[in-house]
Amino acid sequence: MDKLRFDFEIKAAADGKTNVLSVTSIATPAGQVFALPLESQPANLHPELAKTPNYAK
Repeated sequence: MDKLRFDFEIKAAADGKTNVLSVTSIATPAGQVFALPLESQPANLHPELAKTPNYAK
């Protein structure tokens, strides 16, 4: 299985007081980059990513 690269950004939440960790894009080893739509970017919507050791860093 190929490894994928996930790009993250810290974005302001709608309330303007908190920050949200967001997944902005996914890249393949072949160089293809796929952007996620805004409504799918919050990292809490992707529980499988939260289970990885690199997510905790």
